[in-house]
Amino acid sequence: MEMGKEIFEIIKASLADVSKVERDPHLEGRRLVMVLSSTVNRALIEKKNRFSEKEPGQENRPAQEAKSSNEAAVNNSPDSIPCQSSDE
Repeated sequence: MEMGKEIFEIIKASLADVSKVERDPHLEGRRLVMVLSSTVNRALIEKKNRFSEKEPGQENRPAQEAKSSNEAAVNNSPDSIPCQSSDE
């Protein structure tokens, strides 16, 4: 158990800038559990990553990726899959 608590302390220290401890390490039966929650705004991170990853000439890349993923979703929808009825 001491080794597990030491590992959790390392995890807690390494994630201190992006999370907070909701519940300190404790035993639940034979399992050692610690609950962390994020302190970072996910939308802000995604927006920052979207703008930092763009290269010159690739301004429309996210829109193109969304279009191709939407086409894939339509092509794989249950309505487009041929079915055989049990009457045949």
